[in-house]
This record gives sequence, C-alpha cells and structure tokens, in this order.
Amino acid sequence: MSVIDWRSWLRDPFQKIEKRQCREKDYLWRDPVTGVQFAMENKDYDQLLDRAEKQLQGMTPEDAYRAWTTTVFPFGQVSDDLLAFHVPYPAPQSYRESSNGQNIETRNRLADFVLLRTGLYYALFHPDEDEWSNLRGQLLQVKPAMGELQNRVDAIDRFLLTGQVSAEWQDRKFAIVKAGAVKIKQYLLESNKIQEIRGASRLLEEISREYVPQFLREAVTPESVVYSGGGNILLLVPEEQGKRVAERIENMYREMTGSAQAVAFPATVTWGDIDTSNFASTLSWIEQKKTERQMAMGTNFAAAVNVQDKERPYEPTDLHTYLESVQKAEQDTAFLLLQNKAICISCRLREADTYIKRNGVQALCTACFQKVQMGNSQEEERFLREMIDVSQQYRPTLKAPNLQVPKDLDDIAGAKGQIAVVYGDGNNMGKVVERLDSLTQFRYFSVLFDQVTRLATYTTVVECNTKCEVIAVGGDDVLLILPATYALRAARIIGEKFDQALDTYEEQEGMTISFGISIGAAATPFAILFRTASDLLTSAKQVKKQNKSTWRGGSLDFQVVRNASLGEGIQEERKLLFQKRSQDRYQNPILVHQLMRPYSFTQSRMMEAWIKELQKTNGSRSILYHMRDVVQNLSVEESKLHYYYYMLTNRESNEQRQKVHQWIETHPIEGFQNDLLYYKKQDDHVEAVQLYSPWHDLVELWSVVEGGDEREA
Repeated sequence: MSVIDWRSWLRDPFQKIEKRQCREKDYLWRDPVTGVQFAMENKDYDQLLDRAEKQLQGMTPEDAYRAWTTTVFPFGQVSDDLLAFHVPYPAPQSYRESSNGQNIETRNRLADFVLLRTGLYYALFHPDEDEWSNLRGQLLQVKPAMGELQNRVDAIDRFLLTGQVSAEWQDRKFAIVKAGAVKIKQYLLESNKIQEIRGASRLLEEISREYVPQFLREAVTPESVVYSGGGNILLLVPEEQGKRVAERIENMYREMTGSAQAVAFPATVTWGDIDTSNFASTLSWIEQKKTERQMAMGTNFAAAVNVQDKERPYEPTDLHTYLESVQKAEQDTAFLLLQNKAICISCRLREADTYIKRNGVQALCTACFQKVQMGNSQEEERFLREMIDVSQQYRPTLKAPNLQVPKDLDDIAGAKGQIAVVYGDGNNMGKVVERLDSLTQFRYFSVLFDQVTRLATYTTVVECNTKCEVIAVGGDDVLLILPATYALRAARIIGEKFDQALDTYEEQEGMTISFGISIGAAATPFAILFRTASDLLTSAKQVKKQNKSTWRGGSLDFQVVRNASLGEGIQEERKLLFQKRSQDRYQNPILVHQLMRPYSFTQSRMMEAWIKELQKTNGSRSILYHMRDVVQNLSVEESKLHYYYYMLTNRESNEQRQKVHQWIETHPIEGFQNDLLYYKKQDDHVEAVQLYSPWHDLVELWSVVEGGDEREA
C-alpha cells in the first residue's frame, strides 16, 4: 500500500510528494477531509505526543489555550514543539492493525479534538466561573484527570471519536449559534477609494478573527468556537447563553462597521441531535432558520453609532462654517447638501456625521469613517509584514520583498495604467461540506482550507514582489487587485498551489479553485471590475463542471473591460459576439468559438508560454491581429485556405509567420486537437464539431502577460 509521508506534506504542501510503501514501523491514517492516506513512524508519533503533554504541564488555562492555537496549521518549517499539537488523535493504527495498510481508518487532529472537548464540556454542563478555571485547565490537557467528573469527559471523548452519544446524555441541551456576515459585496463596493475598500475588508476579518473570540473569552469561553472566519461563525454555548451571544454578534457588526450586516441564529438542540445519524440534518435545519431570520430582518440593518469617543487619525473641523465660506465665494462644493446636512462624500448613501481633513475637508458617515481608520497605511504595513512572515516561515529561503502600501489604484497600475481584479472561489464546496459528519471534521475543514488559501495567496504575492492589494483572503475565497501584467500568472499559481495542497493523491480529483479576472484602466470603477470578475468566476466554474471528467485542477477566465457595459451577462454576450455556426464542405454543422477561454490551469500555462514566445518574435503581433480578423470575417473553409497561403508559403518574408505556425504544430493544448489555425474539440452533448480559435485570446493576452507592450514587437 502506497502512502504519503505526513511530515513531507506539511513541510511543502504545494509540491507533489512522491508516494512510498508503508512499513511495519508506521502509524497509518486517512485525512478526514482530503482522504489522503498518511504515514509516520510510530516512534516519531510517540515522541511528538509526549512533547505536547510535557509542554502543557503546569500551564495556566490561558497559556494552554495559546499553546493549542499559536500555530493554526503547521505548514512550512515548524519546530517539533509546535508540530506536536497537530498530530492525529487518537493514536493511528499500526501497520498490522490496518491489515498491512489495506484498511486504514480516519483520524482527526489533536488540536481540534482537545479544543472541541473543552468547548463542548462548557456548553453541556455550564460550570460556574470559579469552578471553570480549574476544569478548563484539566480539559486542555491531552489526557485530563477529572476525578468524579471523568464520566462526562469520557462521554465527550467517545462522541468526538465515534459520533455516538451515550444514552444517559442524549437529551442534554445546549445551544449552537450559527452566524454570518451578509451583503458583503455591497459593503465592499460602496467606495472606489482603495483605502476604504481595504479598510472594509480588514474590519470584517478583524471582527471574526479577533473581536468575536475576545467577546467569547469574556462571556463564555474561547473554546466555544468551532470555526470563525471568511464571514462565517459556528459556536457551541450553554442553552441559556445562546440568545445573548447571537444578539451580541449581530450588534458587534453593526456597531463596529456602521453598515455591514450580520445574522446570527441561536438553536437549542440536544446532544443526541448532533450524533452521526442526525448531524447533517441538524446543521441544515439551523442554516435554514438563519436564512429565515435574515429574510425577516429585511434590509434595515443600519444603526447609529456614536464615534465621538473613538480615536481619530484626522483633525475634525466645523463643516457648516466651511460650507458657508465656500458658497459665499461661489465655488463648487465637494459636498451634497440635503436639508442643511451633508451626504457622505465617499458612499453618497448616508448622512455624514464625521468631518475630517483629507485632501481638504471631507464629510464621512460612520461606516466610511470606520473604513478609513482600518485602511490607513500603518494598519496595512502591519498586514504586509504578517504576510511576509508567514511566507518566510513556509520557505525561509524566500527573499524578503520590498512590498509597499499602494496609495491608490493608479499606484498599483504603474506605467501601463491597467489593473486586474482577481476573484477566486473553491469549486463544489457545498458538496464537500455535505460530507462532513462531525464537529471535529467541520473544525479541521475550516482551518485547513483557510490556511491553504492564505499560504497559497501570501507566498504568491510575496514572490511577485509588486504593489498590490490583498482585499480578502480566507476560507476558500480570494480577492486581489494586481497590476494587469501579473494577474493571469498569479491566479494560476495560487490555483495550482491550492489544488496540489488538497490533492487526494488518487485518481479521484481533490478540492479545486477557480478564478475570474477582470482587467481595466485604473480609473474604471471598482464595482464594475468586481462585477465582471464575479461573472467571469461563474463562467470558469461552469466550464470546470462541464469538463470535470477531463480537466484535473481548477480553471480561470479573464476579460479586458473596455467600457462600463461589460460585466452584465458576459456569457450571453460572448455567445452573441464570439460564436458563429458554420458548415464544412460536406454540410456537417460546425460551431466556431472565437474565444478559447475559460482555461484549465494547464491550458493557461500553455497560453502564457505561447504569448511570451511570440513577444520575442518581431512582427508577431500584427500576425495575431491579422489571424483574428480572418477568423472573425471568413468562413471556416475560407479561413483555412487563407491560412495555408498566409502562413505556409515559402517566401523569405514569411519567416515570422512560419515560426508562429511551428509553435502551433509543436505545442498541443490539453483537451484539444490541432486543426490548422483552430483547435478541435468533440463535445458529446453537441452535434456540431466544436472549433476554437486562439487568436482573439492571444491579442488580448499580449498586453496583459508580463513582457507585452502596446507597441509592435
């Protein structure tokens, strides 16, 4: 039986690990999310588990909690002291116990097991504050000694291991609080100013990663968190605390953002409701109730927030006096007036209640003021430092880049004046979640996906070493603003890393990610670029789904936005403008696609290599334009005939054209057959032969792949 060495995978999850044969001295287990069959020597496992137990001895409950959570997931060059908290638990099967590797069981992660044991104990039995301090310290040990309460711990451990609840505890009640931020896109897109877009994202992330856990530390216990990130929260709390915790989370979003929305539903359940047979249906019911609450609340989430006591980085001023002086001079005011009140200059949606000096005097509403605070350059420099530190922990040899906080979108665009919005999202994540049948799997899934996405994104951005904005990253979502020339390559590399880290190492494909990339001038409203990227992401996902039997890995789609009308119904627009029906000489139907997009990551790599090669050849850009026009204006038979004449005649002046032809002949694209100037693909669901033209793609790629120039090459 072939297995993957666990330490090797953790050390570099983005490289394909060579399988090895399992050995008699191995412990063997199956990953609960990816299904990968891991192995490590039993002596190594025993030493790591012993390290964890010894480190916890004598620690205060708070120190023990920090020990379990200091390293969220031990990717990269991590010491054994930190790695010890992430071994599988309980001890995996030996080689013989697994029938020589033929029957390998699933194991969960030690950190998830211990933290959930502690949080579930508090939710089920709700000890008083004085009692909890001692109990918590014991529960955070690998093997707690609980005296007369040991039967409770044993019941919880059995439940976490098997999913079964003892008969005497079936009806024990507690509350599950499921919460989530809603209308996130609306919140992010209220402004086109990069500082406020950045600040909105950082604020949402800080709420879920910092403020919610801090509130739980004070109100209940921090181990109540099953997961918190990516705008989604799942908590276990005592029955009587459920409503209070849910209300506080909703209020926290309103108070700290001024306009962002969150919905939290507290569900009282019995312990038996979350055993293996009932877990999925119970979580589904809670999600349904949360959705019903969101619909009942409607859209009026706004709440007034008094920010007078908040620290302000800008000098307040008297707006009314300023407006009067401007109006007397008959100058154009920067403010919109409504019944002697100013409308926020940034979002133009809410009344201003905060006045700042920034490029003159500006009036901001509470929500936009909060974004400005969180998006300032000092905050962003700290984020860049964290990104570099995480990347260098993964790969110490990675050179420290000279990353700088961009002033605005023009600063990101650079001399070429074009930016790209890169929007990524995991494929079929709903189906993956449906397969999870325990709290430990939910927690592990959340942490694993979040850390893979972050590490893949951070390391790629650091390697690119260019000005950019990491607007959002976490869960299985990625949202970046990059210089246009870096976007395609960066998205592909992030995707390849994500896919490799979550590979099953079997014929069956693992979890994958897709990207939509919209490219436009820096002056293009961010909302338009984001909407376009979102539509392109949908397109990439659909093509991945249609080709799931032949494509391994994720997909991406891109488009250059040249006017504001693009972004609404891109797929319908492409069918109208870039598809045409034709016939061959025998009257057989042909469907010509003038775009090859969306791409698999392998196809994208090939197209990038192709355009880079063409950029080295003088005169090649005019050839691309010429062939694009031929495909667009002539029939299939006519365009093939023209191709023979234009590309393959032996005149000396045709040297550049023959180089282009040789590239096509010698570089087939995965999933396609060469057909002269086209690529052919047979689709069993379509009667017509499918022909794909690369020329439109190459024309657009010329200026958006690094090395391209608007001038003739």
